[in-house]
Amino acid sequence: MIVIVARAECESAEQAEALCALAAPCSEATRQEPGCAEYTFARDVVTPNAVVLIELWDNEDALAAHMTTPHFGTYMAGFMGMNVPMRARAFENGQEFDIAQRMGALIARATS
Repeated sequence: MIVIVARAECESAEQAEALCALAAPCSEATRQEPGCAEYTFARDVVTPNAVVLIELWDNEDALAAHMTTPHFGTYMAGFMGMNVPMRARAFENGQEFDIAQRMGALIARATS
């Protein structure tokens, strides 16, 4: 199982709301993907400008396939345009790994 927890620190509550609106179609589609056990964006109840993403994937193949979907591409293009800082931590079988470093390899493998 792969677990990813990411936190976006928005500049305002309005920007956090816009991020959630951008994420909604991606979340809905992603939850239907094979190997996706959880894909949830949520506002932090203590820090309302923060948005948290929790992902659970059965395996690396499912995560790699997700990263090549049109809905993920649309979300990422919109997210990058918002210029919101996000930090993510990823774990596989209890061991933390660098998701940013691994994303390129996952996408390359899924599209080959």
